[in-house]
Amino acid sequence: MFLIAGIQPKTHKGPKTDQICPRCGLAQVYERRLDHYASLFFIPLLRVKKGESFGWCDRCQAPLSPPEDSPAQDHC
Repeated sequence: MFLIAGIQPKTHKGPKTDQICPRCGLAQVYERRLDHYASLFFIPLLRVKKGESFGWCDRCQAPLSPPEDSPAQDHC
């Protein structure tokens, strides 16, 4: 009997943001998140790790950094 199990990444596409892509200049930026799932026979069953959200341009396929107007963490 063979058992094929493992952990595989899965990308979730979120809502469209009002950000403009600095690379192509279009407003085609969507929120994305890369989660990791435990799988059995290549079927994702259980989310093991929830990833951080990031911007992704659908036109030029480039990841974007978080917007500059987001509050920065101050370390004393």
